[in-house]
Amino acid sequence: MLTQRALTWGETAQGARAHPAVLALPMPFGCFGEVAARALAKRSIREVSFGRRHAAMLTFAGQVWTVGAGVDGALGHGDTLPMRVPRRVEVLASRELCAVSCGVAHTAVLTVEHEAVLWGLNSSGQLGTGDTVRCAVPHAAPAVCQLPPIGAIACGGTHTLLGALFGAQVWVLGDDHMSTGHVATPHPPGVELVPRPVLPPSARAPDDALGAEADGAGGAPARCIVASDGFSAVVDAAGTLWTWGAESAAGRLGRPVDAPDAPGAHEPAPVGALHGRAVVSVSASSGHVSAACEDGSVWAWGKGTLGQLGNGSRTSCATPRPISVFGGTGARAVVQVACGEAFSLARTRKGEVFCWGQLGGAGNGSRTVPRPVKALGARSMAVVRLAAGGNVAAALVRWAPSHGGPPSASPSPSPSPSPQLPVYARSAHNGNTPCRASGGDVADAATARGGAACAGPRSA
Repeated sequence: MLTQRALTWGETAQGARAHPAVLALPMPFGCFGEVAARALAKRSIREVSFGRRHAAMLTFAGQVWTVGAGVDGALGHGDTLPMRVPRRVEVLASRELCAVSCGVAHTAVLTVEHEAVLWGLNSSGQLGTGDTVRCAVPHAAPAVCQLPPIGAIACGGTHTLLGALFGAQVWVLGDDHMSTGHVATPHPPGVELVPRPVLPPSARAPDDALGAEADGAGGAPARCIVASDGFSAVVDAAGTLWTWGAESAAGRLGRPVDAPDAPGAHEPAPVGALHGRAVVSVSASSGHVSAACEDGSVWAWGKGTLGQLGNGSRTSCATPRPISVFGGTGARAVVQVACGEAFSLARTRKGEVFCWGQLGGAGNGSRTVPRPVKALGARSMAVVRLAAGGNVAAALVRWAPSHGGPPSASPSPSPSPSPQLPVYARSAHNGNTPCRASGGDVADAATARGGAACAGPRSA
C-alpha cells in the first residue's frame, strides 16, 4: 500500500522553509502548523491547487478541502471567514470529485460525471451564473450544466476555462482579455455572463462536422488548458501551444504583438518558436511561462529578473528559449513544469525535481539555472506531481510504509532533516493545469493559478 502526501517548501507558516516537509496543504501566507497537518494526516492527496490567498486539496476519496483566506467566498464554506486548518467543503460531500483548480479568488471542481462546479469571486462572470454576484457556496450554474461533458478546468484571475471531454472545444467564463469590446452588451467591457467558445483554428472540425463541433465533439480534446491572471493557453491535440490574453511588458504570450492591447494579443495564436515541438506540459505565473515538450526539453519566456527563466541570466525574454540542462531521452528529460510567482519547477521522467528563480522571499536569494531539489531524491519516495503558487512549491510524493513515511511537519526555528528527507540544497528560486499528455502522467501540472483534468471515476 502506498501513501501519497504533499510536501511543501518556500514561504510557510513557519517562515521560509528551505527543505520540503509535510504541511497538510501548502500556503504562502502563514496558515499552517502541526494542527493543520494532523487534520489530513490519514488522507492520501491526489491534487493540490493554489489561489492568491487560498488553496485547495483533492483527496483520492474524491473530497475537496480548502484553507486560507475566505475573501469572496473562495473556500466554499458559505461565508468569507478565513480558515487556518483545512476543512472539507461539506456541500460537495455527496459528490465524487476528480479535479480542482484555484483562481485568484475563485475555485472550481470537476465531478466524475464531468460537471463543473464553481464558487467565489464573480466580478467578471467567471462562475458562469449569468451575473456578477459572488457565491460562497459551490454552485453548478445552469449555463454551465447545459454544456457538453467537461474534461478539464482551469481558473485564472477573472476567468475560467472549461475543456470538452470528447472534443476540441474550450469555453471561457468571465474576462479572459480576449472579448473586451468585441460586442455591445449591457454589462461592462470584458464581462462575459455566459460561456463563450474558444477553438484554435487547427483544432476545428471540417465544415460538414460543424454540428458536432458545436457540442464539443469535433476534433480531439485539448491536451492542456491553462489560465493565469489575464492569460490563457491551450495545447491542442497535436501538441501546438496557443496563447492569448493581456500581454505584459516582458512578453508572456511568447509571440510578437504590436502592443499589449493590440487585437493580436486577444486572439488565440500559436507560439511560433515551438513550431514542430509537441508540448506536454505548460504552466504560467503572472509574469512568466514554462513549457515542456515531448522531446524532454523545457522552454521559458516572459519576466526573468529573478532568474525564473533558467537561462543563466536575470533578463526578461519575449521569445521562448530552451533551458540547456534539459532535453533528450535520458535522466534530464522533463515531463512536467510548474511556475510560482518568481520561480519554476521541473520534474524529469525519472522523478528528479529541479527548481530555479526565487522561492520563499527575497531573503533566500535566487538562482538563474536549475538545481536539483536533493531532499526529494530519496529512494524511498517517488515524486508524481508538482504544484506551485505564490512563494510556495509542493510535490506530491508516494512512500511505501516500510520506509517510514513522510517527515514530520512540526515547526522548528531551525528545522533539521529527517533520515528519509535530507536537507534541501537551496535552489534559488500562479496555478496548475493538468495535461492529457503523452510520455507523462494523465495529468501533468500546468498553470500558475490552477487547473485540472478528469478521466472519470476512480476508487477511493
